[in-house]
Amino acid sequence: GVNDAVVITSGITGSVVENKPAGTVVFDFNATDADDGAVITYTLAPQQEGALLNIDTATGVVTTKAPLDFDVTPILRFTVAVTDGIVGYSLLPAHWQLGYGEEATRMAIGQAFQTTDLTHIAASVWHDNAASLELLTKLGFVESGRTVEMSVARKVDTELVHLVLDRADWPLHHPAA
Repeated sequence: GVNDAVVITSGITGSVVENKPAGTVVFDFNATDADDGAVITYTLAPQQEGALLNIDTATGVVTTKAPLDFDVTPILRFTVAVTDGIVGYSLLPAHWQLGYGEEATRMAIGQAFQTTDLTHIAASVWHDNAASLELLTKLGFVESGRTVEMSVARKVDTELVHLVLDRADWPLHHPAA
């Protein structure tokens, strides 16, 4: 189905030896998503121990930033968020062309890039939704492909345009105030 839940396919606990060099693998998360073309992104939830770890947002591999000292941190707990990084919105026709979609999407993207390690955000739009395509393009999204999928809202197969916004491109479309 469209935007099925991400399924985590690896364990819950792991261990690491004290004083190993920076870059030592602590854990390797694996997840799958039944959606065609879904791009899974892994992020560390903000927390105190997050300063000790890095995560590869594309692979889910968690590594140390520096050697761990068990006298300072005897137990290391962390949370990995696994998402398919999709922005979604829908407005009633009475609210079209008033700027709400742009304002909400711009705020959501800014929040996502400011508070996570996401490397990109993906979006999908019906091919005939010119206003949403224009909005996402204005915000820096670029087309990454097209598929035909069953639309629950339309109750028919519908062509979707898939777009992606890379973190590096966001400042170009959202300059600092």
